[in-house]
Amino acid sequence: MFRRNDPEARLDDLAALISATTAADLHKALVLGPPAAYEREVNTPLTYFRNAHDKDPARSVETAMLLGTDLRWSVAAGPLIEAIEATGIVPPDELDLLARAFISADAKVYWRCPDGWFSTVGIAVSDIEFPPAAPDADPDDSEETGPTVASRVVAPGLRRWAAARAVRLDPSAWPAVLARSHEVGAAGGGGLMHGLLDSIEVLPLKARSLVRQEALNSGRSDVRQACASA
Repeated sequence: MFRRNDPEARLDDLAALISATTAADLHKALVLGPPAAYEREVNTPLTYFRNAHDKDPARSVETAMLLGTDLRWSVAAGPLIEAIEATGIVPPDELDLLARAFISADAKVYWRCPDGWFSTVGIAVSDIEFPPAAPDADPDDSEETGPTVASRVVAPGLRRWAAARAVRLDPSAWPAVLARSHEVGAAGGGGLMHGLLDSIEVLPLKARSLVRQEALNSGRSDVRQACASA
């Protein structure tokens, strides 16, 4: 739950994020700390990313995913993932995997939490979920049936970045991205369409025409407007 009107909570949240100098510490602050504020600029979360990874790039793609999908910066998710990409810290092949995940995801992606997190009493787990048991699982079995995961919302800006990256890497991917844009709902689909328009220069002429026509027929005014300048 957001606690934007609680100055003490805001300071606690900020302190946890600033003091995180390793990937593990930053992941814990992002997932287990109830956010205290929304932010609209990327310099602050980019600083958190660099604090954790300038000297150690290990697990940087996980950090990129957790920062990009964090509700604190959801309105700036697209520019944030672009800024993280521009650091050169996350290996390109791992960014490609992340892009494919954002394209193929439904409303959320899921990240497995380290088991050691839950040995501490009193931690906040507001966005932690327990995956459903398998269909043939014994409902009377009290033993845990799977890992604990954090659910992370995929903002339209992340899909936009992902679509543009995927299509620039492989222009033949555009039909799959276009098809996916019809499957993920208005906001998510709009993000994918924006990404197609961002990367339209790599497409064959006929494909460009089809993508523009799809954008002009979109039910989203932002997509239609973006088409005019593509």
